Amino acid sequence: MNICPKHLCHLKDSSVPIRSKATPALFTAEESYREQDIEYSNIFSERNLATYVYAMMMQPVDLLSEGTAGDYLQSVIAESDYSSPRGEHRYMTKLFADFDDYYRDLPENRLTKPWALQKLLCNKRVSFVEICMVAHFLDIMPIDLAEMKVPKISHKDAFDAKVRELHAQGLKYPEIARRMNASLDVVKPVGEGRYLKGDPNKVRANRGGVKSYNWEKIDLEMLPAVQEAVKKVWGIGDERPRRVNTRSVAKILDYPEQRFDRMPLCRAEIEKYSETQEQYWAREMIWAAKQVLSSGKTLNYTALDKLTNIKKTDMRSCMVFFDDYTEDELISMIRKILE
Repeated sequence: MNICPKHLCHLKDSSVPIRSKATPALFTAEESYREQDIEYSNIFSERNLATYVYAMMMQPVDLLSEGTAGDYLQSVIAESDYSSPRGEHRYMTKLFADFDDYYRDLPENRLTKPWALQKLLCNKRVSFVEICMVAHFLDIMPIDLAEMKVPKISHKDAFDAKVRELHAQGLKYPEIARRMNASLDVVKPVGEGRYLKGDPNKVRANRGGVKSYNWEKIDLEMLPAVQEAVKKVWGIGDERPRRVNTRSVAKILDYPEQRFDRMPLCRAEIEKYSETQEQYWAREMIWAAKQVLSSGKTLNYTALDKLTNIKKTDMRSCMVFFDDYTEDELISMIRKILE
């Protein structure tokens, strides 16, 4: 950023060295930069963005989260005016035109091409400030961007389910279209099932030789392998525990993660091991304590911190989950360290 988020004045380069070998010392701004003139930014988008970036930096972020900014931003766009009512089409030309117009005066703006914005939304371009630019433009609160919770049900599926629900209640398609803010040409085919492609588990001979899959059969065949992968991710013996989710399991199996969306049995097996951040920290701390004791070292906070990198306040917050994972003696030892 080029301006201070608190005072909204331009930041200045100083002569203070930032090399790791520099002598530790306190340098005040008055000593390092003697220019008396203070320049304030009068660019609306720059001032707002600086405030947003600062607010985002202050948010607690789950470093172990498997969510991606691109997926989250796309889910927000699906609910906005930059998407068709059913969510199957994105109006990228309009989105970029409005985005570019808003940040037109922003200095050093690198998101000036449609392909750059598209890459960011596809997780092929990662920049903290650029992500904040898009989120701020879409009116996303910093706390929501930090969590990056993508709906489990896609906007299209939720739209279709709502149409069928309203039709089952006796509403006519024109009234449903009015309530859903969509055209009759979109709503009626959904209610009549014309958007459906048939049984997704049925093997079909597609045009052009494209292979179809019997997902029900694949789901059953993959279940044993998924169960073993889940145990490995969870942590067997002295192995370091990890959080179980579709991404971690897919990585173990070297299997495309998105396929689990069509495999309910495998997904249900993975979701059995779903846990909160505090529950995972509890498992990791118990693993670390066992590692320290097995190596013959003294169990203390420093030893736990080196293995887990968990703050002491966070360690204390997860103590309530210790009883779920280990015996009383080890629990007492850890509690004594943290109290």
